[in-house]
Amino acid sequence: MAGQHKNKLNLDRLAKIWALAERGDAGEQAAARNRAEALVKPHGYTLAALTCPALRAVRNTTRP
Repeated sequence: MAGQHKNKLNLDRLAKIWALAERGDAGEQAAARNRAEALVKPHGYTLAALTCPALRAVRNTTRP
């Protein structure tokens, strides 16, 4: 993680994690939701406050 700003929310990473939360198997979904919540909480957000379409849009625009 060298070079990353720890004080900024990484939307690309969050979108990738959220994709697993939506499409993974049951165990992956639960783990991904927990990880996503842990990722946004330090920034003052909750998953309920973030819209899933916005996360998918970030994911779709950042694909190589």
